[in-house]
Amino acid sequence: MVTELPYTKADFEAVQDSFIAGVATSTGTTADKVIIYSVTEKTTGRRRVLLATSVDVDFGVQTDSEAAAVALVESGKLSLESLNTALQAEGVEPISKITTEPKVIKVETSAGWILEMTSGLVVAALVLQLSAY
Repeated sequence: MVTELPYTKADFEAVQDSFIAGVATSTGTTADKVIIYSVTEKTTGRRRVLLATSVDVDFGVQTDSEAAAVALVESGKLSLESLNTALQAEGVEPISKITTEPKVIKVETSAGWILEMTSGLVVAALVLQLSAY
């Protein structure tokens, strides 16, 4: 799942733990189940005048079963409204938009299957990384 927030990368890193806590609260899980895969800074502007900076945060939430992952995606707990309510309670600026909706994927590890909500591009990299070990 990829979300856009109104931060520079450095500013987001300062609130990253609060972001994780907010996502955990929204989804009804613990912070150790929330994984941030990447934080990508985007700057929009023309020529040498910078207009705005934001970050795309690609994150996933681990669940114990496929059924739990599907239920979480369908529950609305990962909606813009639900996430922003929890993030604001943690002192994090609200998400501007969800750029990649959550979906359930399976990643095989030595400990078994882990179900995560994330974008497919990162999953491919994660699967390749895990299979290299």
